[in-house]
Amino acid sequence: MADSPAVPITVFPKIVSPASAAGWRIVVLKLDHHGDFVIGLPALELLRHSFPEAHITVVVGSWNAEIAARVQLFDAIIVFDRYPENAQNWDGRPIEDEAAFREKVNGAYDIAIDLRVDEDTRSLLTCLDAQVRCGIGSRSRFPFLDWILPAESWFRAAPDSGSEIVHVELVSEGESQQSRFVPSELHIGESLELLVRLVVGRLQPKQSAQMTLLARAPLSASVLAEIGAAELASAVFVAPFSNSTLRNWPLSSYEALIRHLLEAIDGPICLIGAQYHHDQFEQIRARLGNSRRVVTFAGTISWSNLPAVLARARLVISNNSGIAHVAAASGAQLLAIYSGSHEPGKWGPRGIRARTITAKVSCAPCGLDRLEHCSFGHQCMQALSPEIVLEQVMDLLNDANGKNNSLVIDGASGA
Repeated sequence: MADSPAVPITVFPKIVSPASAAGWRIVVLKLDHHGDFVIGLPALELLRHSFPEAHITVVVGSWNAEIAARVQLFDAIIVFDRYPENAQNWDGRPIEDEAAFREKVNGAYDIAIDLRVDEDTRSLLTCLDAQVRCGIGSRSRFPFLDWILPAESWFRAAPDSGSEIVHVELVSEGESQQSRFVPSELHIGESLELLVRLVVGRLQPKQSAQMTLLARAPLSASVLAEIGAAELASAVFVAPFSNSTLRNWPLSSYEALIRHLLEAIDGPICLIGAQYHHDQFEQIRARLGNSRRVVTFAGTISWSNLPAVLARARLVISNNSGIAHVAAASGAQLLAIYSGSHEPGKWGPRGIRARTITAKVSCAPCGLDRLEHCSFGHQCMQALSPEIVLEQVMDLLNDANGKNNSLVIDGASGA
């Protein structure tokens, strides 16, 4: 196999595991006044309930230290006064600065969460030694955040700022004034709980209970007639077609990948698709020398039986398609090859053993379905050589447990 091109690869979403054998170390910044701290308690309770064995440190203002101790949710409490207890007495300058924060909160953490909607404490996350930093906001405002809950537009826009925020007028006895806030769809407490749920979902991805039941169902006789249970456990399933020509990795690339796999691993390579793919599958088999190790399933496995088959396979390789989502939801080990039409971070398969690879090009996400509508020569898929994909395939085959992550590969973009 030729050496893979030196193309930068970025992991998304970021994959973390406890740095210590003792388990997760989580630090939460809760630098609020009295009422806001209480509003955030349900979110803090959710965090503790989700990670009962984790070591959770909370950073609070001195006025909230006693109640933080009384609620018994934290393993450690650090006092840091960013501003005074009474907001009326704050002149905008921090009482304790970032140097004091670094000195007080100086441990190593797996997860750091700024559990505050207002943005004035977000920069403190950059002072922490943490694998992942989480908060409410946007990537453009806080590029250092790894996991972000998008914020609502809280504050009014300045006049003539060009902002799309609607200016709200308060009318009273014939006089009007501009309001400080725009109407909100979420309560502050709901936003904080959603941020915690985002963190929990990233660290503890869940499988669909119903898909798990289907994955455990007995194999049908028709499937066993084509491939035995023992062979299935060593099989790599390849689904080279989707319902969009722009989402399909080139067929020639799939064939090159299969040739590499026939040399690199034992076990069957199973082509899976709809009945109308039968002739194309036979042509692929012919170009591969009609190897007996290449087995075709063209419309012979129903969607309801698919979870039981894919969950028992060694690996599934697919485009952005229904098969990819079924495989991920069934707990199968999956490599999904995504074109630039959709962002894996938004539309990718969700599963505890799913990985997505995509080329990072400036024209993505384009949202197109037809290849003929692409003006840049399908560069998002052309950038993914068979060698690059094979490297990821072999990494997954050598990892019995699989990893839940997406890989973004930088590629050139046409002007």
